[in-house]
Amino acid sequence: MIRSLDHAIAELIGPIPELRAAVLSAAPDGLIGWCWSREAEPEISLCLTQLDRAVSVCQEALAAARDSRSFILTAKDTWVVARPFRDTPADDGQSNAQLVLTVVFSGELQTGMVITLARRVFAHLSAAFDNASQDRCEQLRARLLELVLSADDASTTLELLAADAAIELRLLDRIETLGEQGQLRLAASVERELQRVQTTAE
Repeated sequence: MIRSLDHAIAELIGPIPELRAAVLSAAPDGLIGWCWSREAEPEISLCLTQLDRAVSVCQEALAAARDSRSFILTAKDTWVVARPFRDTPADDGQSNAQLVLTVVFSGELQTGMVITLARRVFAHLSAAFDNASQDRCEQLRARLLELVLSADDASTTLELLAADAAIELRLLDRIETLGEQGQLRLAASVERELQRVQTTAE
């Protein structure tokens, strides 16, 4: 996922020279999932997530709709734009946290241009995020199918697999609804079980 976002932002650096930084964080706790800065400013991600948290508290107090909480912070030569990026599902398939994309532009830009550029960055990174998630799910499905086809008792194997990965059995049919941690646990369990089945077969 990180590499996909790094590649996607690299494609925007040239066409959008005003783009200074981008941070993907999880609301409401502000955990940083990914960050990039043109000038390699590691502290900028912490500043932006602190800003996101402060704005979230304010919007929460105002009872603003959760799925449309965005903000634009302006200065003469700097613009900060934040908007919801994704809802990340919990392992039970329910919405758990919201990913927020915060983007910084530098330069004396008109408001309309900032909004246009922010939409472009959002759309490009969103497509990269979706493609990476889809690829990960497809790879996991392929390994899961390989395990089912090689197991003597597929039903029992799937039950043991779900228990080992600490996810509900029914979610094995909908792995795209799992959170990233759930998918990682499932992938590890699949690999362990495949290794066991292959060792037994030998």
